[in-house]
Amino acid sequence: MSIAVRSPKRKAGQKEAGTSITRTTDAKGRITLPRSFANATVVIDQVSDLEVRIRKAQVLLLHEVGDPENAIPPLSKRDQELLARMIMRPPRANAALKRLLHMRDDRRD
Repeated sequence: MSIAVRSPKRKAGQKEAGTSITRTTDAKGRITLPRSFANATVVIDQVSDLEVRIRKAQVLLLHEVGDPENAIPPLSKRDQELLARMIMRPPRANAALKRLLHMRDDRRD
């Protein structure tokens, strides 16, 4: 089985990525990538049954970008109590919500 590795189409002002390379896979479906991919983390996108796109991944360390769990500030004490109250005793469904749920049930039939 042969595989063609193509560069994506360039956008205006973008440098030329390289030339097309045709390689043959081994029995396990492996190929040897160009040297520029050596020791790199890659993203493999299966675009279709006939096309696979391999891109170098940009790896960002947590200490460089910050911990995503700490990106959103915690709720205030008042907001925590309000959220707990809404979960424990949700308000009764109004007419608009009842209509919406009824429409959803009708679509499932």
